[in-house]
Amino acid sequence: MKVLVFFSTCKQVRYVYEVFRHLRPGIPLLRLHRARKQHQRLETYNQFCRKQFAVLFATNLAARGLDFSSVHWVVQMDCPADAVTYIHRVGRTARNEKKGNSLLVLLPSEEDAMIEELEKKKVQIQRVRMNPTKAEFSIRSKIQGLCVRDPELKEFARMAFLSYVKDVFKMSNKKIFDASKLPLEAFAQSMGLHIVPKLRFIKRAEKLHNASKDIECDSLGESDGESSEDRLPRPSKTGEESLGPLIGDDSSDEDEDNLFTVTKTELPLELDESEPAVTIGVRKPKAITKVKEVKQLLRHVRPTSVLFDDSGNPVDESTAAESDVGKLDHETDLKNYKNRLAKERELKKQKLKDRKRNSKEKGRQEFVGVQLKIDNDEDHSETGDKGDVHNNKNKEKPKKQKAFKTKARKRSRDEKAQLDEGYSEIRNEKKMMKLDNNADEEESLSWLI
Repeated sequence: MKVLVFFSTCKQVRYVYEVFRHLRPGIPLLRLHRARKQHQRLETYNQFCRKQFAVLFATNLAARGLDFSSVHWVVQMDCPADAVTYIHRVGRTARNEKKGNSLLVLLPSEEDAMIEELEKKKVQIQRVRMNPTKAEFSIRSKIQGLCVRDPELKEFARMAFLSYVKDVFKMSNKKIFDASKLPLEAFAQSMGLHIVPKLRFIKRAEKLHNASKDIECDSLGESDGESSEDRLPRPSKTGEESLGPLIGDDSSDEDEDNLFTVTKTELPLELDESEPAVTIGVRKPKAITKVKEVKQLLRHVRPTSVLFDDSGNPVDESTAAESDVGKLDHETDLKNYKNRLAKERELKKQKLKDRKRNSKEKGRQEFVGVQLKIDNDEDHSETGDKGDVHNNKNKEKPKKQKAFKTKARKRSRDEKAQLDEGYSEIRNEKKMMKLDNNADEEESLSWLI
């Protein structure tokens, strides 16, 4: 049996895959989403097509354009964006005149509106309500234990939680998807989290919404003829509660979950008549660093050429026109530079040739010196001087070597002869034993007869 399970985000797929991999359900598990590389996607697709029993966790990437063979169940753990995506997901099963089943899991806040969307597309759906008392067991405690033991898995759970809430918050169809109606505590506990993660992007979106409302009120007041200086803000609540949605939270750390950027604006608690009203939504100018200042200066500065004397002192442009340095043209400088390079190359070539000649002469002199030494040694050997003693010693060495070799050969021969004698004695003993055994057998046979 093959099961295809759909989730709305890649981080949910990764988390569920890792959790079930730790639980070891006894069936092959696979995952498919856009965060993986192309060769990994092809490998998982081929594996899922080849295997008879497998579970594939996937996003909407697998909803279109992929032909899976013999998928028995399609489970949608998250509500699809619309009826069209539901049809594409369910279309992965019951292909080529085969039977298939599908299951859609919905929240109470999503149920009525989603069924209306499906009825518009003439999709018949049957409601199945689960009885919690008939559930045999729950894996929530096991998942919580895994998250406590493995901090990496806990981080995956947190990221999956935030990605799902973010996806619901960004949906355009607010009849189906309403982030304020989500059971966040129960959802976090089901994913193994004891504490609900902070949803900073929702708070910042509310701040933006409130700020835009105040700006609209300002524009309406000015259109009626009321100036911004004469009109005071109208706080709905007293104290810090009225300023809460407008004042930025300094304790909040910026991380990857931030979707919106809100400008920090502060309202004075006590307004004087001389002070004008605070304008909301004005961005603070960015701090200019030293590096940026230097870059801006370099953009406007143009390069200038400076002339120098023979002694290395700079020359003014007025005096350079009168002096000989100022009269030199660029072409003449290039010609002089090329001539210098040519002369340097010739000098280098000559130096290399001289080195080669010197090395050859040294080799010849050494060769001649060696020949002279050889001739002197031969002369000494003829006259019978010290060279005779040296030659006699050299002649004695091979004789000693030959004697040593002959002794070694004799030893080896003696050892071989001894071994052969020992082997022959053993063979003779074996033969005598056989003869004795045969004689005993003959005697026993004669007695029997």
